[in-house]
Amino acid sequence: MKFEIFRELATSWYRSPGELVAFSRLERYSEGEDPRASLRVRIREIKDAIGKAMNTRFGSSELILNVRDQGYRLVPPKP
Repeated sequence: MKFEIFRELATSWYRSPGELVAFSRLERYSEGEDPRASLRVRIREIKDAIGKAMNTRFGSSELILNVRDQGYRLVPPKP
């Protein structure tokens, strides 16, 4: 599930850097009664896993940004 979410974000970024991925496209990878809450948890887990691999911790305004009431946007870290 996490891989599919990240793949959706990366594919969108590859097509057009900074492109927004709507909640409706990502919620299909969620589970439970509150798909947005599940999605928030999965996004945090993705950020933690990538941060661990890069020996860093991503904050709320880094790597995957939540655009209020719209969706998420991938913002690759600066080297």
